[in-house]
Order: sequence, then structure tokens, then C-alpha cells
Amino acid sequence: MIVPFAEGSRELQHLLGNKGAGLAELMRLGYRVPDGFTLTTAACRAYYAAGRTLTPELRENLLRHLRGLEQRTGKRFGDPAHPLLLAIRSGAAESMPGMMDTVLNLGLNEAVVQGLAEQTGDSKFAADCQRRLHEMYGAVVSREIPESPLEQLFQAVCAVFDSWNNRRAVVYRQIHGISDELYTAVNVQEMVFGNLGARSAAGVVFSRHPASGEPALHGEILYGAQGEDVVAGALTPEPIETLRATMPHVYAELLTAARQLEAHYQDMQEIEFTVQDGALYLLQTRDGKRTVQAAVKIAVDLVQAGLLDRADAVQRVQLQELNKLLHPRLDPTVQAAPLAEGIPALPGAASGRIALDAETALEQSRAGHAVLLVRRETDPDDYEAMTESRGILTAFGGTTSHAAVTALPLGKPCIVGCSAVVINLAARTVEIGGQLFSEGDVLTLDGATGRIFAGALPLAKPDVPPEVDVFWKWLTVDNNA
Repeated sequence: MIVPFAEGSRELQHLLGNKGAGLAELMRLGYRVPDGFTLTTAACRAYYAAGRTLTPELRENLLRHLRGLEQRTGKRFGDPAHPLLLAIRSGAAESMPGMMDTVLNLGLNEAVVQGLAEQTGDSKFAADCQRRLHEMYGAVVSREIPESPLEQLFQAVCAVFDSWNNRRAVVYRQIHGISDELYTAVNVQEMVFGNLGARSAAGVVFSRHPASGEPALHGEILYGAQGEDVVAGALTPEPIETLRATMPHVYAELLTAARQLEAHYQDMQEIEFTVQDGALYLLQTRDGKRTVQAAVKIAVDLVQAGLLDRADAVQRVQLQELNKLLHPRLDPTVQAAPLAEGIPALPGAASGRIALDAETALEQSRAGHAVLLVRRETDPDDYEAMTESRGILTAFGGTTSHAAVTALPLGKPCIVGCSAVVINLAARTVEIGGQLFSEGDVLTLDGATGRIFAGALPLAKPDVPPEVDVFWKWLTVDNNA
């Protein structure tokens, strides 16, 4: 029921989950991956069958693989002199980004914090890791953190197994037709630290642009941060191109990996990474979420490059998904002064009433009103509201934040990282570029430019890229064959 990364592969995705299979494949291909092991979906099934309890057999197996990880890394879990900290991450067979839980920096107590500070010579770093553990453990597991690292591990694994049935995960599966019987795997992995000094960072990149499909590295990075900071959207990261200037050797290594992994998987890849003291570690690769327009271009490009045959390409985009390409854009003849401009995360345009939380968005949408979800940043609990909103606007975050990545497959116009948006939840108002709006007032979002306008502006039919014509011919020929 437990498989070390070095013994797994992509073919075992049903057992290792999407993330575990990706980590195993990355290690098999020779990339630098923090070591670890996967508690399989079968282990999760056994956990639920035992009444949501880790059986003695599973605990013993977990401890045995932990000792193996200690031997391979030269560190010990709970040992102040040679501290091994762990990341505990979920990973279902079908990708469910952000829907289940994660616990990072596991294994800290007061003695280990002191040891980590002495080992690294950086007491601020050790204190930052402790703060992060307290915040994440309190939110995911319990407000009380056991002094025993082993008890932390047992509780965290249970909490991540339990997150398979949290409300947002259940809603996501219902919307996407994912079976409740698949269960989730749990990955136990050595921590690497993007918050360790000036030459450390965390980021997410796509091998192609997820909105257009253009073949260029696209993503974002946060220096002195851990991976959850990037995807949470609470901070606005920097474009990945800054890495070319700050650490050119790491940028070149990341670019090469992205190209190789796209060819290996024959699809656009979304890659999570950490840079620790100038060394690049890959934490995840998976088929990236993308717009329908990007999906069509990627399919056509891969066929023309000889990486994919036409029959497989046609299967990648469903006929009903092509209708999303007919979503409107802002009428180009309209001349209106924008209130502000954020980061354009997803093209298209939409008008609707301001909703400042998920509950209001759902209530207004189900009452028949067009709604725009306006948030400081979104989180997985907003997913259902995002599916029913016409567009999304956030004050923080970048193009790899939760809001942006979630909006991609939904085809929703999305603008993120607009610092001119100031939300007052107590007064139920939002200030945009110095102009005050009440919840329920109407805005228009132009996802192509990142501009925000007051009122409902006229919309027009979209421009259809040339790859769509090529793909449509393939689809027609294959269906008529």
C-alpha cells in the first residue's frame, strides 16, 4: 500500500494518484526530485474501510518507509541535529487541483526549530518554517500541534485522507463526473525550501501559454517563498522571465525540462518547482489546465510536430467544448475609460453584478442575475461560485494563482492581481481606481487586456484563431469516415 517514488511510474496513476505518478516519472527520467513515497489510493480505501483509522499494519508500513527515506537522505525525522522535514500532499488519480489538503514543514517542535536554525545559520528561516507549520496544521489538521513529530505525521496523513470527502472536493467531483470510489493517494516527501536565503524561490510554469497555447515558457515565481504562496494567490508573484536575470542557469534548466516533459507526455505540462540555494527541484508535472482555444492550438501544433497523431488530437477536445470559443469579447468600437487594469489571466469579456463572496454569487446567479465574483483572492471553497459566475476579479495573485488556473477550464474571463481593487467586506463595497461601488453594482471585465469598466458595456463576437479551422476539418473528416 506504500510505494517509494523510485519504484513508481506514470503507468501506476490509478494507484499512485496524479501527483505521485508524476513524481515517480520525474525521478525515473533523472530530474532532481525531493525523495519520498506514496501511500496509495488502496491505502486510502483501507483507511475508510477501517472507520477512518490508520490500521496497525499501515502505521508499521509507514514507519518502515520513513526509515528508508531517512537512510536515503542522511537526515532523521524529529532529530534536531539532522532534521528531516516533510511535505504531506494529496493526489487523486484524476487531477483535482486545490480541492484537497496539504501540510508542509511537518516535523518541527521547539528542539527541531532550534536545530534547524543552527544547521542553516538562519534563525529567521527556522522561525518562518515554524510559523507556516502552525498556520497550515491549524487550518488542515488541528489547532493543537503534537510535540511528537511522529504523531504529527499520523494526524496529517489522516487529515489528507479525510480531505477526499470535504465539501469542495465532493462538489468538484460532481461537476466533473469523477467517481467517489477513486480515492486519493498521499505523498510523503522531503521538504526543500524556497524560503531559504536570496537564491531560493518557488514557482509554477507551463510549457505553453495556457490561454493561447503559444509555445513559450509561461509562469511565475516568488523569491524567498514556498510553493503554497504561489498557488494561493495571496501574493502577486513575478513573471518567470525574471529568473533568467537572477539565476540564468536555473532558468535554462527549467526551460529544457519543460520542453523535454512536453515531448515525453505529448501534451502541455504544468510544472511546480522549488529553487533551494540555486538548485532546481521539480515537485510536480501534470497535463496543464488550458482554455479551449489553447487546447486546439496545442493539439494542432503537436500533430504538426509529429508528437501526436491526428486521431488522438481530435479526442482531446470535445465538440461541446468548441462552443466556448464563441464566448464574446468587448466590442472594439466602444470607447470607455477603464477604472483600473490588472493582470489578464483569461480572454473574453463579461458584465455582471458585483458579488463579494461565494454565497452571494451563488444566490444571485441562481436568482437569474449575471454575476462577477470579486475577491481579494479566491480559494478552493469558491469553486462552485466560480462555475456560476460570468467572470472573476481578484486584487491579488498572478496567472498561476488559484483564480486564474481554476478559470482556465471553465472558460471564464478572469483578471487577477489588480492592486487598485480595495474590498471592504464589512461595508459590502469595493473601491476600484478611486471609485466606490456597492455589492450588486454592475461592472464589465475585459479579460484580454485586464481592464475593468463601470457598467455594462456592449460585447461582440470573438475572433476565431486559424487553428480552429484546421481542427474543425479534422473533426468533420473523422466523424464522417
